[in-house]
Amino acid sequence: MHRVLYFFFLAVYVLLSCQQISFRKSPDLGRLLRDGELILTGQTAVLHQNFYSYTNPTAPFPNHHWLAGVLSYEASQFLGLEGLNLIWIAMGASAFFLYFWNAEREAGLPASAAFAAVLMPLMIVRSGIRPEVFSMLLVAVFFTILWGVYRRSLHTGWLWALPALELFWVNLHPGFALGPVLIGTFLATELITFWKTGQVVGAWKLSTLAAILGLAIVAGLVNPNGIRGLLFPLTVSSNYGMNVQENLSTFKLQDTMMAPLVEIAALFLAVTWILVYRRRVKIEWPLLLLSVAFATMSLIFYRIYVFAGGLILVAICVNLRLLRSPKTKKSKSSDAWLWWIWPAAGVAILAFVSTWWSNAGLGLDAGDGNLAQFLETNHIAGKVFNGYSSGGYLIHYLPDQKVYIDSRPEAYPAQFVRDDYMRALEDEDAWRRIVAAYDFDYIVFVQMNQAEGQFVIRRIQDSNWAAVLAGSDVVLVRRKPQFEDVIAKHKLRF
Repeated sequence: MHRVLYFFFLAVYVLLSCQQISFRKSPDLGRLLRDGELILTGQTAVLHQNFYSYTNPTAPFPNHHWLAGVLSYEASQFLGLEGLNLIWIAMGASAFFLYFWNAEREAGLPASAAFAAVLMPLMIVRSGIRPEVFSMLLVAVFFTILWGVYRRSLHTGWLWALPALELFWVNLHPGFALGPVLIGTFLATELITFWKTGQVVGAWKLSTLAAILGLAIVAGLVNPNGIRGLLFPLTVSSNYGMNVQENLSTFKLQDTMMAPLVEIAALFLAVTWILVYRRRVKIEWPLLLLSVAFATMSLIFYRIYVFAGGLILVAICVNLRLLRSPKTKKSKSSDAWLWWIWPAAGVAILAFVSTWWSNAGLGLDAGDGNLAQFLETNHIAGKVFNGYSSGGYLIHYLPDQKVYIDSRPEAYPAQFVRDDYMRALEDEDAWRRIVAAYDFDYIVFVQMNQAEGQFVIRRIQDSNWAAVLAGSDVVLVRRKPQFEDVIAKHKLRF
C-alpha cells in the first residue's frame, strides 16, 4: 500500500508540474539559457555585470545562478527543452518525496497522505525553467539530513555532506542562504537546550554542528563574486526601484490562486502548534522555529511558499503525532477524522488544475517564437524600449539585440528603474525625456501589465509611432525612413 500510494502521489505531482515552456511567460528563462551559453564560450562578463542592457551594461550584478544557467543550457542541448523540463520536474518531485517521506515516518500514512494531498499545490514547481527548483530540492535535503540526525535515525556522518552541497548551492540560486539558516536553527535550539538541561537532543556533538555551520558559511564564499555574492541574498532588494509582485504579501495578491491556500495552511499550522502548547506535550523546537518562520515569510513575501509547503507538511504531521494520546495511538480508527481532509485536497488540486489545464505539456508553447520571427522578417532592429518582462524573451530569440531593461531590477540602478522606466510609463514628460536621451527605434511589449497597457494605448495615439503588431504582444516602430516598408505593409488602424 505504501509503495502504491507513493507512486500515485509522485505521478500526480509530475502530471500537475507538466507545463509547456514559454519564453514569453517566463521572463528569466531566456537569460538563464543565454548565461550558460556565454559562460561555456568563455564570456564571463555575465558573472559580474548587467551585460545584456545597452542602458546600464556595466552595472554590477553578482550572478547568483550562473551554474544553473550552465546546467540548463547543456541539458537543453542534449535533451531538448522537453528533457530539460522533465529534469526540473524530477527535482521538484524529489523534494516533495522527501517531505512526504519525513511526514509519513512521523504520523503514519493516513495523516501524511491526507495533508500531502492538500499541500501539494504549494510544492509544485512553477511553469518554466527557474533556478529556484535547486533551492526547493536542497532545502528538502538539508532538512531531511538535519532532522534525521536530530531524531537519531541518520548517522552524524551525513552532516558533512551539507557544506559540500553548499559549495554548489551558492552558485545555483540565492536561496543558498537558507542552508546556514537551517543548520543554525538546529544549533541554536540545541545550545539553548544544553544550557538549560546539560543535554542535547540530537545525535550530534555541539562542536560538530558548529563546525558544519562554519564550513557552510565559508562555502558560501566560493562564488565568482566572493563576499558580495555571499551577502547578495541580504542586499538584493535594497536596490529595487519598483515593486516586484512575487515579493509582495499574500494579502495583497488575493486574485492569485495560491494566496488563500498559503493563508489557510499557515493558519492550520498555527492551530496545531497552539494545541501542542496547550496540551503541554514535547515541542520540537527546531521544527517550530523553521515552520513558523517559513510560513510567516510566505505571508510577507509570496514566493517563499515554494520553500514553506514541505516544512508545513512535516510540522503538521509531527504535531499530530504529539497530540495523540497513548490510547489513541493504538486505535485503528484514530485517523478516521482525516477522511474529512480529502475533500479539501480535492478542492485544492482542482483549483490548481483549472489554471494548469490550458498550458499542460512539456515542450515549447506553440507560437512562442512568432514575435521574434516578425521582428526578424521585417528587419525591425536598433534601440528598443521594451517591457520589464520582455527582456528575457528578446535576449533568447534575438541575442544580438541589447535590451532597455529586463526582469532583474537588482541589475539596474534604482533611480533608472524608477525614473527611466516606471515613471516613463505613466508620465509623458518623463517619456519625452528618455526618448530624447536614447532615441528609440522601436517598442516591444510581451505580456503587458496595466501600466504598460495604458502606455501602449498612448503610443498608438502618438503620431511619432506606428503600431505594426498588436494583441498579447505589441510592436511599434518610430516613423523613420528605415521603417517605411514595414509601416506601409503592417500599420494597424484603430
